[in-house]
Amino acid sequence: MKLYTWQKECIRAWQANHFHGMVHVVTGAGKTVMALYSIRLLEKYIGNEASLRVKIVVPTFPLAAQWAFSMEKYLPDCKNAQEKPGFFHSGKTDNPHRKYMIYIINSARYNLARHILSDIQQGYPVLLIADECHHYASPENRKIFDFLTAGVDVTGKYFSLGLSATPQAMDYDTILVPNLGREIFQYGFSEAARRNNICRFAIFQVALSFSPKEMEEYQEISERLSVTRRRLLKKHPYLKYLDRFHFFSAVSRLANTKDKHFDPVAPLFLNQTYRRQALNHMASARISCLVSLVEQLPSTTRILVFCERIHQAEKAWQILSAKYPNQAGRYHSELNRQARKNTLERFHDGSQRILISCRALDEGIDVPDAAVGIVLSGSSVSRQRTQRLGRILRRQNGKHSACLYYFYIRESTEDSVFLSDQESFGQDSHVKICDISYLAPENAFLHPAYEDTARSLLEDMSLKGWDKPLMDEMRRCLLSGLVRPDWLMSPEDCSQQIERAANQREKNYWICMKRMALERETKVKNNPF
Repeated sequence: MKLYTWQKECIRAWQANHFHGMVHVVTGAGKTVMALYSIRLLEKYIGNEASLRVKIVVPTFPLAAQWAFSMEKYLPDCKNAQEKPGFFHSGKTDNPHRKYMIYIINSARYNLARHILSDIQQGYPVLLIADECHHYASPENRKIFDFLTAGVDVTGKYFSLGLSATPQAMDYDTILVPNLGREIFQYGFSEAARRNNICRFAIFQVALSFSPKEMEEYQEISERLSVTRRRLLKKHPYLKYLDRFHFFSAVSRLANTKDKHFDPVAPLFLNQTYRRQALNHMASARISCLVSLVEQLPSTTRILVFCERIHQAEKAWQILSAKYPNQAGRYHSELNRQARKNTLERFHDGSQRILISCRALDEGIDVPDAAVGIVLSGSSVSRQRTQRLGRILRRQNGKHSACLYYFYIRESTEDSVFLSDQESFGQDSHVKICDISYLAPENAFLHPAYEDTARSLLEDMSLKGWDKPLMDEMRRCLLSGLVRPDWLMSPEDCSQQIERAANQREKNYWICMKRMALERETKVKNNPF
């Protein structure tokens, strides 16, 4: 296995922490390969390859299958039929005393701790790899760590590695840190892009608006919600000191209390909050913007569409399937496992280029050939946003960059920025942030920064005496680039695309984008602030 620099640094940090700890690394940067190399390092430390037992716990079946594939690819002994990874889940329960075992959390809750304890009592050292470890702090899932409180000395016999792009969770300090170890390494989007471990990327933050009827309903719900919130804070003053996450957790507990402390205002507040959220997620402008955006992207683009609600995903799939026959697939929890598997296979083999999903795709599914992500709707939870961006950033041959489009309703309380820490990107040339608007009645996009640069370029070409056919062709190319990140590339990268162009029309487009890149650089030099 050839390792990136960050992977070597991470493994050294894990070893220095006595082979315990959690790793906070952006999706797509190579966490799995790093973990597999860690197995080899630990075997050398123990001095007996055959004695180490490796237990991997994952939240979903697709993740389990991906781990098995990677292990057979990168670990020589896994190519041996006798050493292939075993599985422990509702559909299959292999002998848990195999060297490599992969558990799905729903089955691991009641079995993994017992299996680890049995191995340790028989004298085998155990490495527990907790993938997407933020899942395992909940009251039920934390049972996988019960072997640590069973009264058996595990010193020198238990080793741990927690993996997640977003490890922070409720009970992080009280459950995850004591059982897996402290966070030993962090590797974010900007750093990974600078080191070319993930694709360079752009985030388009697309402002939409409610229809007049939706706006009226949203304001009505908001007014009622404001009254309910005041009533709630009057009865429970401590709530005003909590952040958003802990506030809603506390209100949920109040709403679910069945004893004398039950407060009917709490479920009313949650109901009104969910109604307003549903109105926001299902705003009509989202689907029309999606259709218009897909129309303006190249016809060969591989696209992931993320939705918050299955009904919305089905509607988007129906519309795009009618417009692009046999090119769109859907993936969500109401489809059976075989249907979901078939959808992923069709997307992987290229027979479909648009994949529409709900939360089922947020984590654990490898889609390295997708270059565009569209967040049709989503939550404000940073974990979900990080995972969705990570789905499109994995490096792949021929994939020079990736782009994510984030839709939000400007009149709502929805965030207007996709990542809360994106200011830390600064002027990073590998990460670009663009703010654009979509006007549903006119079915038009507005991109002020792009349009200003395009206007300057057209004026310059006009002054140079370009004839009408050339100016018309430039306008066509500029219109095509309005909602794409290509003008943000360097002139040198645009030159490479010119050389690779399959036809004159595509070549003209990239010539135009190169001129836009040069014009943009000139503007930055003349006005650096």
